[in-house]
Amino acid sequence: MRTAETVLTVLLLAGVAALVAGQALGYPVLLGFVETGSMSPEMEAGDGFIAVPSFLTGSPSVGDVVVFEAEEVQDGGLVTHRIVGETDEGYVTKGDANPFTDQDGGEPYVTEDAVLSEALAVGGNVVTVPRLGMAVETVRGAVAGLLAFVGIGTAAGTQISGVVLFVFGVVLLVAASLDSRRGAKERSRNRSRKRESVMDARLVLIALVALVLLPANIVMVGGTGVQELTTTGAVEGEETGETVDREVTVRNDGFVAMLVVLEPRDGAEVSQRVVELPAGETATVTATTPAPEQNVERTDRIHEYRYFLLLPASFVESLHSTAPVLALAAVNGVLLTGVAGLVVGLLGYGKVRIRETERRTPYTRRLRNLL
Repeated sequence: MRTAETVLTVLLLAGVAALVAGQALGYPVLLGFVETGSMSPEMEAGDGFIAVPSFLTGSPSVGDVVVFEAEEVQDGGLVTHRIVGETDEGYVTKGDANPFTDQDGGEPYVTEDAVLSEALAVGGNVVTVPRLGMAVETVRGAVAGLLAFVGIGTAAGTQISGVVLFVFGVVLLVAASLDSRRGAKERSRNRSRKRESVMDARLVLIALVALVLLPANIVMVGGTGVQELTTTGAVEGEETGETVDREVTVRNDGFVAMLVVLEPRDGAEVSQRVVELPAGETATVTATTPAPEQNVERTDRIHEYRYFLLLPASFVESLHSTAPVLALAAVNGVLLTGVAGLVVGLLGYGKVRIRETERRTPYTRRLRNLL
C-alpha cells in the first residue's frame, strides 16, 4: 500500500513539474493546457491534456489536435487546435469553437516542422484534466519571477547563471566527497533506538535528473526544425542569377534565454547564423536565396538548432560546428552537474537514514497538505 502511495505521489509531482516546466520553457512537456475556449466543448479554457512530442508521434493526420508555433493566431506563439485539412503547402487548422479556419484568418499553412506535439486521444476523444491549467497559471507567475530574480531570462544573465550552476555543482560534489571519506573514518558505533527509514540518495538523484533533463531535452531536441522558403522565378521581380532576400523569424516563448543556430542549405545564406534570444523575444534574420528561373519554384531550407544559453555563446557555437550532439551534451553537463551537486551536497552519496519520531500521517492528509 505504501509503495502504491509513493508511486502515485511521484507521478503527481512529476506531472505538475512537467506542466510547469513546459510553461516556463515555452514548449509543451508531457502535459499542456488550453488558455482560451477555442477548443470548446472538447477542451474548455484551463483544461490540461497529455502532450506527446511530435518526434514520437510521427506525421499528424486530419482530426488530430496538435500544438504548433503560430505566426498570426493569438498574436503568435503556441496554439492548440485541430487539423481539419491538408494541402501541398501544409495543414489547415481550426479551433472547434471557431467559425473559420486559422488560415482564413491569415495564418500560414502549418507545416509538419511547426507541430510541436499532439494531444493524446482515446477513442477519438482527447484525454483531458479539467481545470489543471488554472492552478499552473498561478505557479507560472511565481516561476517567471524566480527565474528573473536569479538572472535567467536575459542572454547575459542566463549564461552567468549557467556557469555559476556548474561551478556550484562541482564545489558541492567535491565537498560531499571529502565529507563522505571523513565520515567513513569517524562513523559512530552507537545505534539509535528510534525507528528509522532509509532514503537512497542515488534514487533521488535519478528522479531529479529525469525531472530536469527530460523537459530540457524535449525543448531543445523538439525545437530543432526546418524553415522552408519558397520562391517562384520572376514573380518576386528578380532575374535568374540574381538573389532574393527573405525574412526568417525565430522566437523564444519560454522564460529561459536560448541560443539559436541557423544553418542554411541548398545555396541559401543568412545574415546572422547565431542568434541569442532572451525570454519571450523574437528576432528577424535575412535569408538570401538564388533566384530561380522564370515560373520555376525553388524551395530553400533553413535548419534551426536550439540550446539553452547556459554557457558562453561562442563556446556552444564552436561545439555545434564540430557536432550538434557535443553542444547538446555540454548543456546537459551543466544541468547534470548542478542537480548532482545539490543532491549529493544535501544527502551524500549513499543511503540516508531518517528517524521517524512521529506517527504516520494518512496519505490523503499528506497529499492535501502538499497541495
